[in-house]
Amino acid sequence: MGKQTHFIKLAVVFVGLCLAWPIPAAGEAVDTTSDPNYRPNRQAIEFLQQVTDSVQIVVFHGTWCKDCQREIPRFKKILEIADNPNIIVTEYEVNPQKKDALGKFQEYQITLVPTFIVIRDNQELGRITETPQKSLEEDLAAILDGTDS
Repeated sequence: MGKQTHFIKLAVVFVGLCLAWPIPAAGEAVDTTSDPNYRPNRQAIEFLQQVTDSVQIVVFHGTWCKDCQREIPRFKKILEIADNPNIIVTEYEVNPQKKDALGKFQEYQITLVPTFIVIRDNQELGRITETPQKSLEEDLAAILDGTDS
């Protein structure tokens, strides 16, 4: 299955509107493909595969951000392997001044990127900000399982 089809299946929504922002220098852009070398934690992936209720993950990132350049491709890899249509992702790209075209950065009170916000039934369950405590997939599973610290 192609990457385009996969992301449509997962209902990934990209709300970037980055045309007004500077184009990053070569090698500085956030890779929109998954990280082929990243090996996610198998138990965390199995947990994410078994999520049966609708969960939204709202992601804020920037092409200029080194942590985003590392975590966003890993996140894409996690989504590819989990392959769970119940996990719905909305992405907002912010510029270096931490502004996005829709004002969501301020609405969600974001201070650092990347930020991954996990929402179920319109309730925020938790956030992963900048760098995961264990790994992105383990932290996501812990938030969804209610065992995050």
